[in-house]
Amino acid sequence: MSTSGATSPSPPGGIDDPNALEHALRTVGDDNIMFAVDTPYEQTAKALHFPKSASLSDVQRANISHGTAGLVFGL
Repeated sequence: MSTSGATSPSPPGGIDDPNALEHALRTVGDDNIMFAVDTPYEQTAKALHFPKSASLSDVQRANISHGTAGLVFGL
């Protein structure tokens, strides 16, 4: 925070950090992680690059991309 009281801009809604993802996977497991895009503040195509390129198994990627949300929201 600056001394003028103004705050710096917030980062995008997502955290595209492989270390944060690895920690979350170890801590809570892929069945407790959901991927989301912070529309309209984040571009969908750009946001999708991280989960598509992350080092995940097919099961982990499916859980994070839609499986967990399906369970939580009854989809």
